Amino acid sequence: MEDEKISFITKNVLENKYHNHIYNKKEGKHPFLLQFKQLKYYYNQNKKFKKSVSLGYIQQENEKYNLSPSRTVIQNVYCLIDRKWLKKWKKHVGYKEIKNKIKEDKIERDLDNNDYKWISEIIDKNYKENYLNPLDNNTIYKDNEIDPLTDFKVIHKNSFNLFNINSEISDKNKNYRRYPIRLFKDKYIVYLNCDMFLISSKNINSYKFNDIIINFISQN
Repeated sequence: MEDEKISFITKNVLENKYHNHIYNKKEGKHPFLLQFKQLKYYYNQNKKFKKSVSLGYIQQENEKYNLSPSRTVIQNVYCLIDRKWLKKWKKHVGYKEIKNKIKEDKIERDLDNNDYKWISEIIDKNYKENYLNPLDNNTIYKDNEIDPLTDFKVIHKNSFNLFNINSEISDKNKNYRRYPIRLFKDKYIVYLNCDMFLISSKNINSYKFNDIIINFISQN
């Protein structure tokens, strides 16, 4: 039954791939399928990423864990997304209300397709007042390189692919590249290019260059 639901949602999302206003219309017996799938993946993967950062390593099932440096570098998994657009998307789907309900109902598991009904009802209450255009991730790039002065956020590649599903401009310019990430306990470093890094932690959230990064790594 779960596989059938996944196939149904995926099929409907792909059929609407080039619908310019897919975010702002309520259509069919199962509306908001794209928004629901985006939300499910974003919430689940963001939760796992935060847990990995708090631990300082990726937690694998049925494994003994350690903090060796070789276990803390993540390759070809995470992208960058325009944070301003993501904030608009959160208002469009009622993300804050959904998270509050998860907290109130003490839902500790990952979201799944069985959550479609109550989540779609919350989206229905929010989408009309929060018009959303398709993602144009070019806003955080300049000359096909990440612009460090823009506001962006680290996001799992699977989530990004769903957010980018009907964004032909971003796809054409290939502004969905994946960036290496180095995990430490309660902090992480994103390697933006050979000369620039992003450090994110409870005390630091800024762009640093090589000499500062080397000092930071040596102290940890």
